[in-house]
Parts: sequence; C-alpha cells; structure tokens
Amino acid sequence: MDKALQNTRHSLPDGRDVQEVTLRGHGLTAKVLTLGAVVRELKLGGHAPSLVLGYENVASYVTNHGFLGVIVGRYANRLKNGQFEIDGRRFQVDRNDNGNALHGGSQGTWAQIWEIAEQGDDFVTLTLTLPDGHMGFPGQLDIACRYSVMPNATLDIQITGKTDAPTLCNLTPHCYFNLDGLADVANHQLQINSARFVPGDTLGIPLGHIESSDASMDFRSPRPAHDANIDVSYCFDTSQGLQEHARLTSDISGRSVTVLSNQPGLQVFNAAEMQTPENGHAGAPYGPYCGVAFEPQIWPDAPNQPGFPDAVLRPGETYLNHSQFRFS
Repeated sequence: MDKALQNTRHSLPDGRDVQEVTLRGHGLTAKVLTLGAVVRELKLGGHAPSLVLGYENVASYVTNHGFLGVIVGRYANRLKNGQFEIDGRRFQVDRNDNGNALHGGSQGTWAQIWEIAEQGDDFVTLTLTLPDGHMGFPGQLDIACRYSVMPNATLDIQITGKTDAPTLCNLTPHCYFNLDGLADVANHQLQINSARFVPGDTLGIPLGHIESSDASMDFRSPRPAHDANIDVSYCFDTSQGLQEHARLTSDISGRSVTVLSNQPGLQVFNAAEMQTPENGHAGAPYGPYCGVAFEPQIWPDAPNQPGFPDAVLRPGETYLNHSQFRFS
C-alpha cells in the first residue's frame, strides 16, 4: 500500500487538510504533521508519555501558542523592528512580537501546510515554497525538512533551503522536551556545552556583543533546568560540524536527550512563563517550566549585528541545518 494512504488525516476549522505521518524505528516512534512540519509526539520504547510537548487537538497548531514542535523561519528568532539590509537594499518584514519580527512573522513556516515529498517507515521529507515577498522577505525560498529515526534512538533533522534571489535563511526545529510527561521539568538536569552567550534586552534583541556565562547562565556543569529564567542563544564553533551542544536528563527516570547540531547558536528556552490557552497531551494546558526547547540556529538579529554569523542565502548556495536529538 502507498505509504501516504496510511497517514492519518485531520481537517482544520478553515477546511484545510493536514496529514499526520508516523515514523517507527530504532526504539523511537514519532508523529509528524504537515501543518508547520510539527513533531507532535515522540516516544521511546515502551515509555508511554511523549518526550516532547504537543497539543491534544490538531486545530491548536493553527495559532500554536509557544510554537510547539514546529520548524520556524524563514528567520528563526528575532529581527529588530522587522528590518534588515541585503546588498544595500532595506527590507521591512512582518512585525509580530512587540514591534519586532519573530520566527518569520505571523505566517512563517510554522503556520504553513507543507507537502510530503517522500516517506518511508522511518523517515519523511516535507517541502515548502515561500514565494518572493512572503511576510516581506525577498526571494523565493524552497525548503525541505527530512525527519528520520536512526540508530541509538536518534531523531535526525536535516533542513535545507535554496533561493532564486539573496534572502535571509535561518530555520530551526522548536521542540520542547519533558522526559517524564509531568507538569514541569523541576526534576530535570540541564547541561549546555558553551561558556558564551548572546545577551539581549527585555524584548530579546541582542545588545551587540558576546558575554561569558555568569553564574546564573553557566550550565556547563549539570544544574536543575528551572534554576534560571532562560531564553538565550549560546554560541558554538561550527568548524567541527555536527557536535554536542546540550543534554537534558531526568532525575526521576534517568532518561536523557543529547542535542547535536552544526549551527553557531543554540537558543535554550525553559518556558519559565509559559501558559498555553489550550490543552496539551495530558489533557491540561501547559504552565511554567513545562519543558525545555532547544533551537539550533544562527544568532538572533544577526543581519543587524556587526560580527555576527552571516544569515544571507544567495542563489546557487544551499542552506543546511543538521540537528540530532539522541535519547537514552
């Protein structure tokens, strides 16, 4: 039977059709939606609760408070005032977060219905084309996201982008991890393998320099995941390719997830002030410290910050965000 015929179908209130693909292999079971390329559910072996946060109702992903499980872009994180320049030309994009642009705007990749290009028992490739001018960004951007479950209980995510004109491209997965399915991650230990981070103002816009982690932001040795209010991008050297960036471990079950990426930044968000209006997997809304989001990406507002990594994608180039989440 055609794999696509086995997919679960959901109808949104506006009549759009969403497919749900189930991937199985190597001890993992993942459920992926074509809406926002969402990882809706992820289970390890016989562990009943999902390892990632997700909404009870598929329709909740239309607004998706907290951006649960999505691929965000075309520019993940924030752009100050929704503005940037490429080759001397200034662009104004959709401002959806306190006067700034967040995660590609109010109709970014996370709000779109993706197409299934290819799928098998243990993988699926989703594609999306953002036209020139979408949310104010220049150039057509052709995106592919391949989810695979791999040996060593690994969820592998490879996101590529190509364009026909110079544009920004900064795409990232946005899964929140809670390894026990409890109300919060108070019993989780967080380790981040970097001493440097991008400090920001009260709206999350970078101050223009890099700082060494002070005591409150230094997680190089494991600490309780709720020790601080974390929503910051840690800095990494990309010359070594795929490398270990962070680890989250449950004190209760001993389960852990290790985050690997080829990206120069890892935005870590421990949802200290989260309050979702709609129910999650357990049939209740998510509250403070409900999970930890790991977002491998280019640094926030990079196009407007001298010395930050280049976020411009040009014709003939291929953008690649390769990330892995390994469970044990």
